[in-house]
Amino acid sequence: MSSAITNMIFGALAIAGALSGRFRLPFTHGPTPLMIVGGGVFALGIYQLIRHKRG
Repeated sequence: MSSAITNMIFGALAIAGALSGRFRLPFTHGPTPLMIVGGGVFALGIYQLIRHKRG
């Protein structure tokens, strides 16, 4: 369960950093790829949390 919450936190931080415009992934020209990766990590955290709750 802690990995799910950790993934959700890192995903949210990546999205927030990308939306601020100050952060981007290396070798990319804009923040959009970071937003996509952050959204994926956040979605993975939600999936892990749901899977853990269902047992």
